[in-house]
Amino acid sequence: MGGSGAREPPDSSRSGVFIWGKPLVLTGGSSLMMRREEIEHLSWLARIELTEAEKEKFESQLSSILEFFSILDEADVDDVEPTHHVIGITNVFRGDEVERSLPQEEALRNAPKRENGYFKGPRIL
Repeated sequence: MGGSGAREPPDSSRSGVFIWGKPLVLTGGSSLMMRREEIEHLSWLARIELTEAEKEKFESQLSSILEFFSILDEADVDDVEPTHHVIGITNVFRGDEVERSLPQEEALRNAPKRENGYFKGPRIL
């Protein structure tokens, strides 16, 4: 995708654990490990600052989670029908019917700021 910084979704025909479309490399024996650079990238995406101790802790915790997913990958699901909702919920919305609107004063009752019968928000430009 060029230099846009966007990441392509992983190819679903491949098996294994992938992070940002790249296969997770096995390190330190047979267990899956998150690398320090991946932890730092995740913290950058989440906009959180991590200490070195937190990075070490998350490396261990996230590696354990990935190890669990690798175990799940081994499950035989060839004869299992894909599901989106386990309990079969369907549309639970009410019908789209025209109803009487709130009076303007009632709609603005809890507005922190209002002006000339409208909500007033902060300037953004």
